[in-house]
Amino acid sequence: MGICASEPATPEEQQGICKAMAKEMMLISVNPALGRCDQIKVTMPPAFDQMGKASADLKKMAEESKNKPEASQAEAEELWRVNGGIMGMLGIPHRFVTAGVESAANLAMDGVSAGLVAAADVLDKASKEIEGPMSTIGKDICAAKKEEISKVLCKYIVESKIEGAVELCKGPPDTAISDYLVGQASKHITTQLMGVVGEVIDGHQAIEAWRAAIYQYNAAIEQVGKLKMGWKMGYIVFDINKYICEQTVLGLAKEMGKDEAEVRKNPTDKANNHKVIFFKVFNGDQLTKSDYKTVCLEIP
Repeated sequence: MGICASEPATPEEQQGICKAMAKEMMLISVNPALGRCDQIKVTMPPAFDQMGKASADLKKMAEESKNKPEASQAEAEELWRVNGGIMGMLGIPHRFVTAGVESAANLAMDGVSAGLVAAADVLDKASKEIEGPMSTIGKDICAAKKEEISKVLCKYIVESKIEGAVELCKGPPDTAISDYLVGQASKHITTQLMGVVGEVIDGHQAIEAWRAAIYQYNAAIEQVGKLKMGWKMGYIVFDINKYICEQTVLGLAKEMGKDEAEVRKNPTDKANNHKVIFFKVFNGDQLTKSDYKTVCLEIP
């Protein structure tokens, strides 16, 4: 018995149709999203806030150190030695912060205060040097590797498994498919993309600035810890390359969502494949067994 063209598709068949059309929605959104690479923004990593907190803590400690009682001769000598390490780490001559101080104790404490302030200033400067390049790295990655990124995304979309495709296609929200297929899978896609964009990330000014800042931060943590002033702040060990790649993927997901939302408003003639069925899915029309056969079954 043949299939009646108007016979409604079963729930399982509807899922099959919608899986195919959800993928089609994403495939037609990839290149337009990459064409707006200037909109891809990488937010500052969480570790960036840690540097800001460290700077604020160092300045507070510097102020508090001025009000401490005079150190003993032995304590003064130890403070002087450790502070020399701080200033050396910063590339500042030790004598620079001690001019005009007469007693050994005051010399040590004033030197420590100045050293802490100098360390905080270095972290502030390093942080500022990160922000500019970091704001453009997502755009720069996409511009440099547009074709390669498109291939990776399209391959992932075609091979991906989709659960609840009918609900995704019906929405809300209007970005449901992009959120599910790209946004929620950003870590998996990042793993595939790293081999494509890793070289661009490594050579970017943002990475150079980040590594310099982390070196300064971790060096400050080590040296200030020797002062035994009760300051506890962890070292920063962070995979910045992976973070930037994932943020770029999330930025692309957001841009693909914009296209998805627009296509949903008027799905007429938007698909590259199965235009009529694509329209029916996103227009909310009834799907049929014939649609399922066209989209999902191999026809000899």
